[in-house]
Amino acid sequence: MSLPAPVPSLHWHDALPFLQPLINGLECGFMLIDEHDRIVVASHPMAAIFGLSVEAMAEMTPAAFVEYVLKLVDDPPDLLRQRRILPKSSAIACEEFELVRPCRSVVRWVARRITQPIAAQIVVCTDITAEVDLAAAYERLAVTDRLTGLANRRGAEQSIRREILRSKRYAVPLSFALFDIDHFKRINDNHGHATGDQVLRQVARTIAGGLRESDLAARWGGEEFLVVLPNTGMENAYLSSERIRRSVAKMSVQMGETVTISGGVVQYTPGEKLNDILGRAHGLLYMAKSEGRNRVR
Repeated sequence: MSLPAPVPSLHWHDALPFLQPLINGLECGFMLIDEHDRIVVASHPMAAIFGLSVEAMAEMTPAAFVEYVLKLVDDPPDLLRQRRILPKSSAIACEEFELVRPCRSVVRWVARRITQPIAAQIVVCTDITAEVDLAAAYERLAVTDRLTGLANRRGAEQSIRREILRSKRYAVPLSFALFDIDHFKRINDNHGHATGDQVLRQVARTIAGGLRESDLAARWGGEEFLVVLPNTGMENAYLSSERIRRSVAKMSVQMGETVTISGGVVQYTPGEKLNDILGRAHGLLYMAKSEGRNRVR
């Protein structure tokens, strides 16, 4: 009775003639580290993601590679801060981080420890910059008014909630100004909606141009604009709103008449709800309208 033939020992270098062309054809980057802690194979896409050549990667130890990657990242994940390919206690890791050198890209890093057919670590890296940027663009669209480029109501409400919490926590003043374009229906009726849209854009730019970097301007709806003024008490909020009103009245428009706005200014009272704040601002805005428009109350 003949004995079965012995199973030949496996070595990664025996598979390289077949493995290298295969991984070079993948869109993602691929790296394999053997049981002796050596980078056995790295694909061309893997090297390109990190601005290296395949030959340079082959000469690196995994530790040297991680140190190299750390120099490309301003805000590395915990895994890289620990100078590790994988956590000690896990057989798999997934991280996403942004490379800022030699040029910006966002990388998804997936590392896995295997034991069969032999022990090794496999790292797969994917450039997800386009995916991340597209998601960010959709998020911006969701909170931005397309016509004026200002925050929309949804985006403003997110910021207002943060500012209210901050005002309560640190006992700092917070004020709001609500503006409305005077006689806007007449502008649309007499000059057309295209001119009305141009007036909305120009008013939005003028309002935003009169604010600090920490302030927020939003198109609240129709021809209404909301301004959020953190760290600002009532007196300074009124003065800021008056400057904006005067700047709008001085705008150069191509329809042969002056554009003006009216406004209502309020300061947040601790415990007050957003609807109550805006209700007070609307009341003052309507007062300004009833008193002749082109004024702030």
